[in-house]
Amino acid sequence: MSTILACVTVSSALGRDRSAPSVPAWRGEHPGTAWLGADMLWRTREWLIFHMQDETGGGFNLDLTIRDQNIYMQGERPVVVSVIGPQDEVLARQLVPDDGITSGDADHREGIYDVFADYRYREWHRVHSPGGVPPGKTRSPVLQAPEQLDPTLVHVEVPDAGPGLYRVVVIASWDHYISLTPDRPIATGIHPGPGP
Repeated sequence: MSTILACVTVSSALGRDRSAPSVPAWRGEHPGTAWLGADMLWRTREWLIFHMQDETGGGFNLDLTIRDQNIYMQGERPVVVSVIGPQDEVLARQLVPDDGITSGDADHREGIYDVFADYRYREWHRVHSPGGVPPGKTRSPVLQAPEQLDPTLVHVEVPDAGPGLYRVVVIASWDHYISLTPDRPIATGIHPGPGP
């Protein structure tokens, strides 16, 4: 059995126009589409899965944005994007390189890169530290407005594998925010990754 990998392109939007991203005209008009679009940002824990129920088949295109806070993790943080078809075959796979910022933001690192340890660490400081954060640290303003981060744009052409459940798997870090926009309405459920 041979696997046909889709066309995947990656580009950076550094210094881009910061006007509001376009919202798909069909969003919310079709079941399972309310959480799709470039303005719907999902913070990954360690991974994120979009379960897309394509009723018609015929192939489709996906546009993803990847935004990196560059706070919690040190070193390069590449992102892996895979599309798995209805017969469990890998239809597309791409390693998206890090944005080039590898040092992290020590002033705003008030948590831990490990999501499970982070929840316990933050809870302790919410109760026991003045202001609810570790001494000498402040919350990053991008946590309230992640859309201000420069995105990396990923375009994926998914070949026709028939109707059925497609899974878009994004393996990333606690620092990343992801959006997904298909080129047509496809009912989608989202699994946010491990954690409570």
